[in-house]
Amino acid sequence: MNQQQQQPLTNITKFHEKDVLCGRGVHARNHPGNRYFVSLVKDLRGECMNADRNDKRRYAETIVSIIRSQDPPGRFLKRNSQKESAVAAAAARHRHCGAFGGPDEDYEIWDDIGDNTSC
Repeated sequence: MNQQQQQPLTNITKFHEKDVLCGRGVHARNHPGNRYFVSLVKDLRGECMNADRNDKRRYAETIVSIIRSQDPPGRFLKRNSQKESAVAAAAARHRHCGAFGGPDEDYEIWDDIGDNTSC
């Protein structure tokens, strides 16, 4: 079993430095996986600009392949706000009933968007 199969692709609460976080803002921009992804795009930009549509698709597939072939394999993650809301609401109900103590937690849940969407 390879590492890609061992890593969860849904309901991810902890991402690692090789993952690419989809979205905008400082959180995604400063993530190491996103910085590496941007560097790959910049390296191939000149070649890709003059390529035809099929070749541009191959460049995108190459970048996805490079990200996924790292150790541990990188994933392309998008926040799942529907699941986050459900988890946060359930936790709030439990806190209200005294089941949880302490400060509020940040409930971020991520899902891998898959290779086809990544390209």
